[in-house]
Amino acid sequence: MSGLIPEGTTLQLSTSTGDITHQGVLGSNASGTTLLTSTFPTTSTGTSLGHYHYTEATTNSLKFLNCSGTGDGGHQFFHSSSTQSPLKVLESNRTATTIDTQLKNTSSKVILNMVSNDLTLTDDLFQSSVNCEAFRFKYNGAVNTQINNSPENPNVSFTSATTNSQLSASDLTFGGVSLPTRVTSAESDIDILTIKQTNVLQVYSSPAIYADGRPPLTVPSASSNTYAQFGWYFKNTTAGYKVNWYMPPATGMIVSDVIGLYLRFFNCSTTSNDDTPFLTVYTVPTGSGDFFPGFFKSSMTYIFSQSVNPTVNKSYTMFENVTGTCPNPASYASTLVSMEQSPVNNPRGTYAPTESVLAFVIGSNSSSAVNSVEFIAQKLGVMTLTGTQELLYQTLL
Repeated sequence: MSGLIPEGTTLQLSTSTGDITHQGVLGSNASGTTLLTSTFPTTSTGTSLGHYHYTEATTNSLKFLNCSGTGDGGHQFFHSSSTQSPLKVLESNRTATTIDTQLKNTSSKVILNMVSNDLTLTDDLFQSSVNCEAFRFKYNGAVNTQINNSPENPNVSFTSATTNSQLSASDLTFGGVSLPTRVTSAESDIDILTIKQTNVLQVYSSPAIYADGRPPLTVPSASSNTYAQFGWYFKNTTAGYKVNWYMPPATGMIVSDVIGLYLRFFNCSTTSNDDTPFLTVYTVPTGSGDFFPGFFKSSMTYIFSQSVNPTVNKSYTMFENVTGTCPNPASYASTLVSMEQSPVNNPRGTYAPTESVLAFVIGSNSSSAVNSVEFIAQKLGVMTLTGTQELLYQTLL
């Protein structure tokens, strides 16, 4: 079975009776080349060219063989119609099988689309689909789970009839509400609760407290009986009278521990913010670089807001948000007013965050006109990240 056959000739090998059902072979496009025998080759077909159809003797299945000689060869399947030009839908050779259409079963429950590059699996009301961009799970036509492979925002979404959630690289949301944001908010709320957790210490008058200033006096009946106000009373009835009421810090406290300070007082008759009480924080002298050697290293003074004129017979809680992040203190039955750093010779010294706190001092202006300073100090608050210490001034009897 070797030699040349004319162009356009189809060669069919069979038994002497023409039987090609078994052991036969049908060949085409084999002109001008060495023909194969009726036995399916088991070694290289050399330079032979053509397409052969063999029948497998045992199973009676059809075996297709493309002899490509020195070319790549293979099989290509095209489709055309009365309105469509030929379109290649399948190509198969030794290295790969390429499909440019869909693969699906007769019920269309499994569809592998080689054009849109996706796989769809359907079973009654359930459906799953996957492509390069997303993996979707549907029920009754609605997507309830989706994995999105976006380089900008990879995420997993879960959707029900009433709510949805989404997990991304940086967030987890439930019904549009961010869990990390809620957690951060909750942590912030916890921090606020911790800061505002208050310990109260009752303070009684002592020379160790009023030191070089005037001692607190008994609250006049005009304030106690008419306005029900109590605490430590002061009025500068004589020129030069002032208060310096010293309060101790917590053991080991440094400047950076203090995130907020406040003083609640009842304003009896003062009408100028320059005559209201103020707060000064002193730090422990170290013997090196002290602003006032033997007394304090440095100090910071906070005063009543210069934009607010105090009203007589009114309670105020003046508050200094030292860090800018401290929550407001409780100001029940009083007006919350911001404090500010004194613009006069302040701070004195370095007032560094690591300096040890010596004392918190309630002071008044010794230069104020006689009888222009009159107030009742009721409590001092020192706020830290671990809680608030209130010093409650007990009324003198």
